[in-house]
Amino acid sequence: MRLTVNGALLTIKKSMKWWFQQLEQSLPVTIKTFFTENKAVLRLLVSDEKLVIKEMFGRTEKVKKQRDYLWQDLDSKAELVEQLSITLKNKQLELFVPYQQVIIKRIQLPKVALENLENVLKFEMDLYTPLTSEQVLYGYKVLESDDQWIAINLMVTPKRGIEKILKQLSNYGLSVHRIYSNEFKDSRDDNSFPDINLLPAVPEAESVSPLSNLTGYLFIALLILIGATIYLPINQKIEQLNYLNVELKQAKKEAVEIIKLKNDIDESVKKLTTIVRAKTKEAVMLEVINELSLVLPEDSWVYQFNKKQNFVQIRGYAAKASSVMTSIESSSLFSHTQFKSPVVTDKRVKKERFDLKMKIEKR
Repeated sequence: MRLTVNGALLTIKKSMKWWFQQLEQSLPVTIKTFFTENKAVLRLLVSDEKLVIKEMFGRTEKVKKQRDYLWQDLDSKAELVEQLSITLKNKQLELFVPYQQVIIKRIQLPKVALENLENVLKFEMDLYTPLTSEQVLYGYKVLESDDQWIAINLMVTPKRGIEKILKQLSNYGLSVHRIYSNEFKDSRDDNSFPDINLLPAVPEAESVSPLSNLTGYLFIALLILIGATIYLPINQKIEQLNYLNVELKQAKKEAVEIIKLKNDIDESVKKLTTIVRAKTKEAVMLEVINELSLVLPEDSWVYQFNKKQNFVQIRGYAAKASSVMTSIESSSLFSHTQFKSPVVTDKRVKKERFDLKMKIEKR
């Protein structure tokens, strides 16, 4: 049982190692360069007779290992080519150009050229070198600039020789990731030339196996799945939030309508209450007047009538003021009848003037 488990673990380990190798092979060169910045770099030095491969410690000038191959041996010995392919497979290859094959110029340009510097250099290449832009591989680095001018270092090498070397390396399944020369001295400041990549902007296509393509597609699919795993829950929450916002807006709208309806009802109740009170007050007043007209003596009349809350005050004339008071007290509608001022006789009308106040009782 232990052997079976160990065998399964070994198989999984080998499968994962193979998968990551295929995945690394399918990644773009810039990404592989980022992850292999401090790993061993293979520097290729090419001459008419041989190919020299120096394994460097990262981007330093320290050589870890060196191999020399004669072109005639590579052309005649298939096993040597196979060994070379195995040695350089999945490695970062840099083609080193000797300083004798490099032209360097320090030039000054208007600062406006910085927006489209590569095309400016391409169109004016024959002004700075004896060759045109179609005949060279070139690179540049901006050194300094001010408000009006920029200073750059321009490195140029003939394209014909480099293309021949790239084609020769391609015959053995080798693809270069970088072309450079860093041993040339700038005569103006005696500093080593900046590390510039002369590789064309559109390098020759690398030969990619269908398996590598499949791995690349699987990697992209994995990224899509990861993105979907992150996006879908968030999207669901967003949809729920949008739904709740719609419901909240509808609830607010209904609440506004309810508040408006309540205000309308309150206003109607207020108006109705006012009307009822007015009607009630009017009915009480009519009842009081009607009752007084029934109980007052025939020989009496009223010239002033006032009602305040539950009390009524009348002023008038009668043959006998006491008979008026007696008549009012006989009514069940009135109580607490009393004179508000002394009774006096008015000689003009030959009647007693009275001023009575009484309370209105509820029936």
